[in-house]
Amino acid sequence: MKIKQLSYAVSEGIRNIRKNGLAAVMSLGIVMVSLLIMNLIFSVTLVIRYNVSQLEQTAQVEVFCNPDATPEQISAISTVIYGLEGVSGVTERSQEENFNLYKEYLGDEAFLLDQYDSSIMSASFVLDLSKISAGHDIVAVMEKVDGVQSVQFPGQAARTIAAVATGLDIANVVITVFLSITSAFVISNTIRIALMTRKREIGIMRLIGATDQYIQMPFSAESIMLAVAGAVLALVLSAGIYSGLSGTLQANLANGGVTIVKMLPLWRILVVIAPLNIVLSAFLGYFGSKISLRKYLEV
Repeated sequence: MKIKQLSYAVSEGIRNIRKNGLAAVMSLGIVMVSLLIMNLIFSVTLVIRYNVSQLEQTAQVEVFCNPDATPEQISAISTVIYGLEGVSGVTERSQEENFNLYKEYLGDEAFLLDQYDSSIMSASFVLDLSKISAGHDIVAVMEKVDGVQSVQFPGQAARTIAAVATGLDIANVVITVFLSITSAFVISNTIRIALMTRKREIGIMRLIGATDQYIQMPFSAESIMLAVAGAVLALVLSAGIYSGLSGTLQANLANGGVTIVKMLPLWRILVVIAPLNIVLSAFLGYFGSKISLRKYLEV
């Protein structure tokens, strides 16, 4: 396509958008909402997949004491731990050490803990396993010990979380297909309106020898621009929602003493969903225009 033809298609597409304001806004809004829903589900899935991969590599059990456990209770817990089979090493961590470790873990988001002190954390014992299969039995024993708040065995949790991620993948595919069809239908209606308002003009263009491709270009450009604009808005909203929710969730996890879950940085989410949004929106725009163009121009 020549530069002159492209310039014509874009300028005419913008003119169509202005003339069909309400229909254009509806198309843009539908695409934006559709991609926003897809982005949020996809973001959750990415975070889950990342944490699962980390959990599956962990051959450790971490035993957390109650935050208000007495030195005697902690000592009793230690005695039980050192008598367990399948444990190749033990690391003891105080409340202060766990608090500082979690601040390091949060990195740039450590400021979320500024309003708290080490009393929100628990003293813990990190048990290195000689074999990961011993983890289940160790968890069963330690959960019954007095003074133990919780026992975390990432290798065990990974299976359950992976199943959730698979379910989300399936749901995302189904929702994306449904919303894509809806978006393409709405875009096609917008193009149909534009075609009807320019019916006389199109007839004149045909009489003077304009090709079907030349006539189609402004409408295809209009639908693609609307869809891509919707994708950009969806990305902006997705980034804002993810940033706000991930920060709040990370702080709440810290307050609850959960240290094994980590949110992905925003850029790692965007680097995946941004290309997907642009490609999918451009396809929706092109496909949506084709639905109407084939019917009205008999291409």
